[in-house]
Amino acid sequence: MKHSLSIILCLCVLLLSCENRIDKDLQFGESKVAIDALLTVDAETQLVRVSQSSTLNAGIEAVNNAAVTLFDESGFSYTFTEDEATPGGYIYDMDIDIDMNSTYQLHVQVDGVLHTAESGVAEVVKTIPEAQYQVIDSVTRALTEFIPYFTEEEQAMYRIDLDWSHLQPDTTNKARVYYYSFNDIDVGSLLPGETERVLFPVGTIITISKYGLTDDFAEFLRAAIIESRWTGGIYFNASSSLPTNFSQEALGYFSISETFSQTFTVQ
Repeated sequence: MKHSLSIILCLCVLLLSCENRIDKDLQFGESKVAIDALLTVDAETQLVRVSQSSTLNAGIEAVNNAAVTLFDESGFSYTFTEDEATPGGYIYDMDIDIDMNSTYQLHVQVDGVLHTAESGVAEVVKTIPEAQYQVIDSVTRALTEFIPYFTEEEQAMYRIDLDWSHLQPDTTNKARVYYYSFNDIDVGSLLPGETERVLFPVGTIITISKYGLTDDFAEFLRAAIIESRWTGGIYFNASSSLPTNFSQEALGYFSISETFSQTFTVQ
């Protein structure tokens, strides 16, 4: 797997938890709508991705004819528009004044079928562990495991963006990795799987973005991590056991997170 762009659900020494599997009588080869809808409180542009689940031998099929709308508790609506730059992507590029104490509904209509989901807003604890990295040689560094698997006080997702494009403009010069902390623990977390090692030069700019997680969304992420390790992706038809908060048996999840970020330069 290359280090460039979004390396989703990799380089994560992740907590594996015992899941109550939700069996949905999903037959191999049957396609389902899959919706990736993580909105954030302060984002200038909100993005929802809509696709069709696929078999292991086929790629993910983007859905380009969906209608995506967010509703607040008063019934006010925010209509997303198709993003030509992102296959299956729908964006809202104006400010949404998200209320931390409110509940929101997301409606996604595909081929006449309405898929709905509801979410509150997950607060984030505004602290981030100090990033640590290994010295490989005089100019090269590698991330080490600095995010705790288990934190009793919170559940969080950490997106780590590494950028050394200002140092090496003509080569692979960016990477994105994810770590997770959950508030329960099991034996699986003590035996993490092999992870990919990202090497980067001194002078790399690292931005760590922390996302608060609701309990339900954390449950989905744990299940998705396990599923992706065994199938190579979370939206293949083997994923019938994944939790979802969407109606009409759509795969995926809708959640809203408060975020907190820090940026520093590797010395």
